[in-house]
Amino acid sequence: LLRRTPRIRVVSERIRKSLIQKGIASGKITVLPIRPEIESFLRTPHVFKENPPYTFLYVGRLAPEKNISRMLRAFAELHSEHPQTHFRIVGDGEENESITATVKSLGLQDSVSLVSWTENVPSEMAKADVFLLASKHESYGLVLVEAMATGLPIVTTDVGCVGEVVHD
Repeated sequence: LLRRTPRIRVVSERIRKSLIQKGIASGKITVLPIRPEIESFLRTPHVFKENPPYTFLYVGRLAPEKNISRMLRAFAELHSEHPQTHFRIVGDGEENESITATVKSLGLQDSVSLVSWTENVPSEMAKADVFLLASKHESYGLVLVEAMATGLPIVTTDVGCVGEVVHD
Protein backbone atom coordinates (compact mmCIF):
# COMPACT_ATOMS: atom_id res chain seq x y z
CA LEU A 1 0.00 0.00 0.00
CA LEU A 2 2.73 2.49 0.92
CA ARG A 3 4.59 1.84 -2.33
CA ARG A 4 1.43 2.76 -4.31
CA THR A 5 0.64 5.86 -2.24
CA PRO A 6 1.70 9.10 -3.99
CA ARG A 7 2.70 10.94 -0.78
CA ILE A 8 3.36 9.86 2.79
CA ARG A 9 3.48 12.15 5.83
CA VAL A 10 5.48 10.95 8.83
CA VAL A 11 6.14 12.64 12.17
CA SER A 12 9.88 12.03 12.48
CA GLU A 13 13.09 11.57 10.55
CA ARG A 14 13.45 8.17 12.21
CA ILE A 15 10.20 6.96 10.61
CA ARG A 16 11.24 8.43 7.24
CA LYS A 17 14.51 6.51 7.35
CA SER A 18 12.73 3.28 8.31
CA LEU A 19 10.41 3.61 5.30
CA ILE A 20 13.34 4.26 2.96
CA GLN A 21 15.00 1.10 4.29
CA LYS A 22 11.80 -0.76 3.36
CA GLY A 23 12.07 0.45 -0.22
CA ILE A 24 9.79 3.49 -0.17
CA ALA A 25 11.10 6.30 -2.41
CA SER A 26 12.42 9.16 -0.29
CA GLY A 27 10.79 11.75 -2.57
CA LYS A 28 7.34 10.48 -1.55
CA ILE A 29 7.97 11.03 2.16
CA THR A 30 7.42 14.32 3.97
CA VAL A 31 8.46 14.79 7.61
CA LEU A 32 6.01 16.99 9.45
CA PRO A 33 6.39 16.70 13.24
CA ILE A 34 3.44 16.99 15.55
CA ARG A 35 2.84 20.57 16.62
CA PRO A 36 2.52 20.19 20.37
CA GLU A 37 0.19 22.40 22.37
CA ILE A 38 2.77 23.20 25.06
CA GLU A 39 1.63 26.60 26.28
CA SER A 40 0.11 25.20 29.49
CA PHE A 41 3.34 23.24 30.13
CA LEU A 42 5.47 26.37 29.63
CA ARG A 43 3.26 28.23 32.13
CA THR A 44 3.72 25.46 34.75
CA PRO A 45 7.47 25.17 35.25
CA HIS A 46 9.11 22.37 37.16
CA VAL A 47 10.91 23.53 40.31
CA PHE A 48 14.22 21.81 40.96
CA LYS A 49 14.70 20.46 44.47
CA GLU A 50 18.12 20.46 46.02
CA ASN A 51 17.48 17.53 48.35
CA PRO A 52 15.46 14.31 48.46
CA PRO A 53 12.91 12.88 48.55
CA TYR A 54 12.60 12.74 44.77
CA THR A 55 9.53 11.75 42.80
CA PHE A 56 9.72 9.94 39.48
CA LEU A 57 6.78 10.26 37.10
CA TYR A 58 5.26 8.39 34.19
CA VAL A 59 2.20 9.81 32.41
CA GLY A 60 0.42 7.94 29.66
CA ARG A 61 -1.48 4.88 28.63
CA LEU A 62 -0.97 1.78 30.72
CA ALA A 63 -0.21 -0.49 27.76
CA PRO A 64 2.33 -3.28 27.15
CA GLU A 65 4.44 -1.24 24.71
CA LYS A 66 5.00 1.43 27.38
CA ASN A 67 7.09 -1.13 29.32
CA ILE A 68 6.02 0.10 32.74
CA SER A 69 7.19 -3.15 34.32
CA ARG A 70 10.74 -2.25 33.24
CA MET A 71 10.44 1.14 34.93
CA LEU A 72 9.12 -0.53 38.09
CA ARG A 73 12.03 -2.99 38.22
CA ALA A 74 14.54 -0.15 37.73
CA PHE A 75 12.77 1.93 40.35
CA ALA A 76 12.89 -1.03 42.78
CA GLU A 77 16.69 -1.12 42.43
CA LEU A 78 16.96 2.63 43.01
CA HIS A 79 14.48 2.50 45.88
CA SER A 80 16.51 -0.17 47.67
CA GLU A 81 19.37 2.33 47.94
CA HIS A 82 17.20 5.44 48.32
CA PRO A 83 14.05 4.41 50.20
CA GLN A 84 12.69 7.96 50.34
CA THR A 85 12.08 8.01 46.55
CA HIS A 86 8.58 7.78 45.10
CA PHE A 87 7.23 6.74 41.69
CA ARG A 88 3.95 8.22 40.48
CA ILE A 89 2.24 6.50 37.53
CA VAL A 90 -0.58 8.54 35.99
CA GLY A 91 -2.84 6.92 33.42
CA ASP A 92 -5.36 4.22 32.61
CA GLY A 93 -5.29 1.16 30.43
CA GLU A 94 -5.20 -2.57 29.97
CA GLU A 95 -2.06 -3.04 32.09
CA ASN A 96 -3.57 -1.57 35.27
CA GLU A 97 -3.98 -4.93 37.05
CA SER A 98 -0.57 -6.18 35.90
CA ILE A 99 1.12 -3.00 37.15
CA THR A 100 -0.64 -3.27 40.50
CA ALA A 101 0.52 -6.90 40.80
CA THR A 102 4.10 -5.95 39.90
CA VAL A 103 4.13 -3.17 42.48
CA LYS A 104 2.95 -5.67 45.11
CA SER A 105 5.43 -8.37 44.08
CA LEU A 106 8.29 -5.86 44.35
CA GLY A 107 7.06 -4.69 47.76
CA LEU A 108 6.64 -1.10 46.57
CA GLN A 109 3.05 -0.43 47.69
CA ASP A 110 4.16 2.45 49.93
CA SER A 111 6.45 4.01 47.31
CA VAL A 112 4.49 3.73 44.06
CA SER A 113 1.23 5.59 43.40
CA LEU A 114 -1.02 4.49 40.55
CA VAL A 115 -3.31 7.42 39.72
CA SER A 116 -6.12 7.59 37.15
CA TRP A 117 -5.72 9.81 34.12
CA THR A 118 -5.95 13.55 34.64
CA GLU A 119 -6.25 16.44 32.23
CA ASN A 120 -3.91 18.44 34.49
CA VAL A 121 -0.69 16.86 33.23
CA PRO A 122 1.34 20.10 33.53
CA SER A 123 0.65 20.13 37.28
CA GLU A 124 1.72 16.49 37.62
CA MET A 125 4.96 17.28 35.81
CA ALA A 126 5.62 20.40 37.87
CA LYS A 127 5.42 18.36 41.10
CA ALA A 128 7.76 15.58 39.91
CA ASP A 129 11.55 15.51 39.82
CA VAL A 130 12.28 13.14 36.92
CA PHE A 131 10.09 11.95 34.02
CA LEU A 132 10.42 8.32 32.93
CA LEU A 133 9.53 6.74 29.59
CA ALA A 134 10.73 3.22 28.79
CA SER A 135 8.59 2.51 25.73
CA LYS A 136 9.53 -0.30 23.38
CA HIS A 137 8.34 1.91 20.50
CA GLU A 138 6.66 5.27 19.97
CA SER A 139 5.46 6.97 16.82
CA TYR A 140 6.49 10.35 18.25
CA GLY A 141 6.52 10.59 22.08
CA LEU A 142 4.74 13.91 22.57
CA VAL A 143 4.83 13.48 26.35
CA LEU A 144 8.61 13.98 26.23
CA VAL A 145 8.20 17.36 24.54
CA GLU A 146 5.65 18.28 27.19
CA ALA A 147 8.00 17.24 30.01
CA MET A 148 10.81 19.29 28.46
CA ALA A 149 8.50 22.31 28.24
CA THR A 150 8.10 22.22 32.03
CA GLY A 151 11.86 21.80 32.47
CA LEU A 152 11.46 18.32 33.93
CA PRO A 153 14.56 16.09 33.51
CA ILE A 154 13.90 12.96 31.44
CA VAL A 155 15.14 9.38 31.50
CA THR A 156 13.95 7.55 28.39
CA THR A 157 14.58 4.80 25.90
CA ASP A 158 15.64 5.86 22.40
CA VAL A 159 12.23 5.74 20.73
CA GLY A 160 10.05 8.03 18.64
CA CYS A 161 11.23 11.63 18.64
CA VAL A 162 14.00 11.03 21.17
CA GLY A 163 16.91 11.28 18.73
CA GLU A 164 15.48 14.43 17.18
CA VAL A 165 14.21 16.49 20.13
CA VAL A 166 15.69 15.08 23.35
CA HIS A 167 19.35 15.96 23.85
CA ASP A 168 21.68 14.98 26.68
